[in-house]
Amino acid sequence: MDHFNPNDAQYFFGRDFFIEELYQATKNRNFIPILGASGSGKSSVVFAGLVPRLQEDGNWLFTYFRPGSARDPFSTLPDPFYALAEALVPLDLLQKYFMV
Repeated sequence: MDHFNPNDAQYFFGRDFFIEELYQATKNRNFIPILGASGSGKSSVVFAGLVPRLQEDGNWLFTYFRPGSARDPFSTLPDPFYALAEALVPLDLLQKYFMV
C-alpha cells in the first residue's frame, strides 16, 4: 500500500487535529520526529496533511527520501547518505561538482 501524497490532500481526512499540532510545531521547532507503527499513516499525515498546510503559507520547498533506497540497484547495501544528498541536491549538480 502506498501513502497519500500532496495531490491526494482532498481525499485525506480524519487527522485535522494532529495536522494542526504538527503545523504549530513547525513554528518553533527545527526537528519534529513522527513515530508510529508501520502502516499507521505517518507518511500520509505528513505528505497529504502537513505539506499542503505549509504550502498554503508559501516559502516552503519539499523533498523526501527513504533511507533504505539503494544508490546502485545491484548493490545489496543501501547508501542513506547518498539518498539524502540526492533528495537535497539535483543529481546533475552532484555529478557536475562531486563525481568524476
